[in-house]
Amino acid sequence: MTLSEAIKALEHNTEWKVILEALSKDREALINDFHSPEILENPQALARLGGEIASVDRIIKSFTNEQD
Repeated sequence: MTLSEAIKALEHNTEWKVILEALSKDREALINDFHSPEILENPQALARLGGEIASVDRIIKSFTNEQD
């Protein structure tokens, strides 16, 4: 079974929808962290935050079969 097939099999599962919602909320929380002065003043923290957002976004796209 491929990842796409497995995701398709999970699409109507209530628990799967909860997982996707949690990932979306995590992504939004990370995006909101950009408003933090501590993050904006620290280039390493800013780069790490950008990487975290990209990772969560990539997972969400993979799990929802979205294309770039």
